[in-house]
Amino acid sequence: MTDHSERPILMDGLSITSILDGSKTQTRRPVKPQPPPNSPWDAGSRLFVLNGSQLGVIRRCPFGNPATGETHLWVRETFAVLNDDEWGWTEYANENRGDYLEYRADSGNPYPGDWPADEARGNPDAPKWRPSIHMPRTACRITLRVKRVWAHQIHKTDLEDIIAEGCPVREKLAIGFLGDSPSMIEGWFMGRWDAIYASRGLGFYDNAWVWACEFERIT
Repeated sequence: MTDHSERPILMDGLSITSILDGSKTQTRRPVKPQPPPNSPWDAGSRLFVLNGSQLGVIRRCPFGNPATGETHLWVRETFAVLNDDEWGWTEYANENRGDYLEYRADSGNPYPGDWPADEARGNPDAPKWRPSIHMPRTACRITLRVKRVWAHQIHKTDLEDIIAEGCPVREKLAIGFLGDSPSMIEGWFMGRWDAIYASRGLGFYDNAWVWACEFERIT
């Protein structure tokens, strides 16, 4: 019996790389459904939405609540199964993971297994990446411990938080060349956010309410 709860979380390739190199220690997700403008106030892992003068629907944090018990997030990422024998690799995953699994974030290659793209394209025998949503727990290599959760509107994300989101070194170094201008860091974060959420009506300029999570990697 474990003394913690576990929840899956999807991460893209850039986030995976940043977690592995230690530069990403925060993540954010939109509150679902979004509360009406100027209505919510934050109480840690719960977001209370005002309905007139009365408290209405409570939005609960998808990252759990560290105040009531330890929560681990197991990370789902794009992957491939090599030497696949009806998923028989699972019983050996911990000892021989490298022989059975490949993660796209490690190479960025269009096809797993070192297949050249021109040979793999259109070839039914070529291996294919599996979407992160289909990753089972046994294939997961990254587990995060939730340290802190809170809710805020996306415009309230400050520079320290953006850096903790995994802002690349070149954007951080730009501060030295641009005086105190934070434009490079903020621009990087806005671009990252909009690439995922703008098409859903939750872009940076929409100032959506988000759940924020600070974490540390434990595997």
